[in-house]
Parts: sequence; structure tokens; C-alpha cells
Amino acid sequence: MYRTESGRFQVKDPLNPTFEEKLHMLSGCLRRRKSCEFKLIAFIAAARSDDYLIDLKPFPPGFITPTGENDIEGLRQLILEIPNTYDILKCILRKQVDSLNPKMVELIFWIQINIPHMIDEPVEKFLDNCHISYEDFPSEKKPLAVFAIGGRVKDRFREYCVENNIKPACVYFYCHIHEVFRILVNDFLEEQSPSIILRKTCDPEQLYCEAVWEKSECFSEIRCIAMCSLLPSSSHVQSSNDVQGECIEIVDMENIFIERFILYPDDWNESNAETTSSRLREFGYILAFTSITCLAVSALIRKIGSNPIAHRLVSKCLGTLQGMFKISVNKAIDRARFDV
Repeated sequence: MYRTESGRFQVKDPLNPTFEEKLHMLSGCLRRRKSCEFKLIAFIAAARSDDYLIDLKPFPPGFITPTGENDIEGLRQLILEIPNTYDILKCILRKQVDSLNPKMVELIFWIQINIPHMIDEPVEKFLDNCHISYEDFPSEKKPLAVFAIGGRVKDRFREYCVENNIKPACVYFYCHIHEVFRILVNDFLEEQSPSIILRKTCDPEQLYCEAVWEKSECFSEIRCIAMCSLLPSSSHVQSSNDVQGECIEIVDMENIFIERFILYPDDWNESNAETTSSRLREFGYILAFTSITCLAVSALIRKIGSNPIAHRLVSKCLGTLQGMFKISVNKAIDRARFDV
């Protein structure tokens, strides 16, 4: 049984779903818009990376040639065709899937299914919990989004800690966007280097802001930090200091589990204000256009007098304008919902 926003439905063969079943499941993923876009952003950054052989693990099976080679150019070309997630969802819900490339749908479905389930955690709730639990967490810096990572492996890890009365340490991995897909799917088990560097404090100002997938409507430029749980293992941990503060060098990758991804905007003070002002401007343009149109129609009605043919034409024009206004307002409201 598979759950979507619209209810539940039965997949006949979970290991080999039909194209229609994939569309149904994909519509449920796309409704969780922020987490869905973050998955896409992570995958696309890995595919566009110069180190894609390292970052793109696993490689999408639909782009592996019969000789076993990775068709990275074909993949990158298809990525250029991917519209924003809002338009994809509209096509699926309106039964207009003929306008979508089937290979693109298969790729997006593969991305959403292979990356672990992510929960869009309310930022205020996250900050309140961190302020209570972690004294080194800079709660005055408000994240843009927080995604809690789910999955059975994480559940078993938490059960193990409870059963053995272990309190894992909270550490942070400052990551580039092109690294996110690899560690989301594999944790840190596919790292090429013999060790990784984790931080004891979360300081997003130590990271450069990176531009993301140009068609994303939820994110533009972000700093990304992975919040991790670290099991105590003194024989595999070495502490030191560098220009970014106190750090820990980890050798045993199996002792680290990613709990959350924290995304920070380019400017903490202006990001929310800019989002709000942009939406207000959008509504303002719609209202201004409607007001001007109403004044023009009123003047036209006074001018034509009692001519029945002219009145019918004006009525048709008003009906068309009313429909356009309704669509514009609904679209603006719908887009504003995802920015909250």
C-alpha cells in the first residue's frame, strides 16, 4: 500500500510499478514541494559536477549503456528539459502527461524513490528544540529550510542508542551542494578519502553561498549543512582546530548518521522580507490591472449606451477577464503557500 496526499492505492508489483502507478506515486512526492525540489537540486548538482563519477552514486540505470558506460551527456541534456516541479504536478493532475518526456518522468521518479524520505520540519520548532538541546547552535541565525531524514536505518540506529543507553554527539558536516546526493543515498559510506572532517558547531557563515538549479522556485542560493549523530568511538576520532573552528576527523564512517539537512539563505536579515515583498508586489500588479480594466469597461459601457450587440461583446470580454483574474490570483496564492 502506498500513501499519497489524495489517499492510498495499491501497487500490484512494488518492484516493477507500471508507468501509471509511477505517475500516481510521483504526484504524491511532488506535493511535498520543498523536499522534492531539494532532492532534484541535489541530484542535478551531482550530475553537473566535474566529479560526477564520485558524486553521482548510484548512477541512474536508464543512462547506463549496454557496454556499461555512463551516458553523462545524455543525462545532462535531459536535465535541461526538466520543468519546475509545479508544472510537472499540474501536468499529472490535469492528465496532460503526453506533454512530458516519459524518460524524464522515469528519471524524476527514480530520484524521488532512491533518496530517503525527507520531512520538511518547521523552522521555528527546529530552532526551539536546538536552543534547548545544543548550546553551540546559533539559534539567532534563521534557516531557510530544515529537512529531517527518515528511513529504517535511522530508526534502527535510534533504537540501538536507546537500548544501549548511548547518547550520540551532535556534529555538523559543511557540504557543497554537489555532495548532497551522494551522502543522502549512502550516508558517508561512499567517501573516497580515508577520513572526513566534522564540526562541533553550526556556523553557516563559514560556508560560501552556492547557486542551485535555475528552475527551482523554492531555492536560489543556499548554504547547506548536514546535522549528524556520531557514536562514541575514541579510537577513530581525532580533534583539532583550523580556520573554521574546532573540528573532528572521523575514520570510521559507519559511526555517523545524518539526521537533518539545514539550508541557510544568502542573507538572513533580508531573505524573508524579500520573499514577502515580492509576493505583495505580485498581488499589487494583479489588483492594479483589475482596477484599470474595470475603469476601462465602465467607460466603454457608458459610451456604447443601450446597444445590445455591444453589451454582449462587453459581457464576453468581462467573462474572459474574470477567468484570467481568477487564474492569476489562484496561481499567486498557490506559489505563496510554498514560500512560507
